[in-house]
Amino acid sequence: MKTINAFIFITLLPVVLFGQVGKDFPLIEGQTVEGITISLPKAVKGKYALIGLASSLAAQEDLNTWLQPMYDNFIRKAEKGQLFDDSYDVFTYFVSIINGANKAASGSIKKRFKEQADKELLPLAIFYEGDLKPLKEYLSIKNTETVYFYLLDANGKIVHVVYGKYSTAKMEDIEKLLDN
Repeated sequence: MKTINAFIFITLLPVVLFGQVGKDFPLIEGQTVEGITISLPKAVKGKYALIGLASSLAAQEDLNTWLQPMYDNFIRKAEKGQLFDDSYDVFTYFVSIINGANKAASGSIKKRFKEQADKELLPLAIFYEGDLKPLKEYLSIKNTETVYFYLLDANGKIVHVVYGKYSTAKMEDIEKLLDN
């Protein structure tokens, strides 16, 4: 899997954030690098979803630690001839929040991402060019220098939040919720 150098996500941290659990995930409308508009959580209603959000380049390092485990558990499909598919049936999206001065560089950020990212990730990456402040307040985002992931139920309600670098314990917490 290629490293995503130009894409910004808000991802998972070591501590569960209880303030957002039980809330509806806010409306985020963005575009893929192919120009397809995706509206979250509308696009994921009907089954569980894991939404990663990032709003700074500093969040990239934390995000990179999650890419392979996320791919293995939630994105990869069973290979032809494989008897069992041990991945979860979960919608997965990564949202790059582009705001302020970065809006002017939006085109080049998307272009670089398209050139460098694994092709399987392209339809899962959403670029949101909106105001960060209301999202920070609603989702209680305290640190824009790291990645946050929100696990949503089939109705778009937040059931779990993690942030920071990947750890097996964090993934196991997510998997336990999906297994229930």
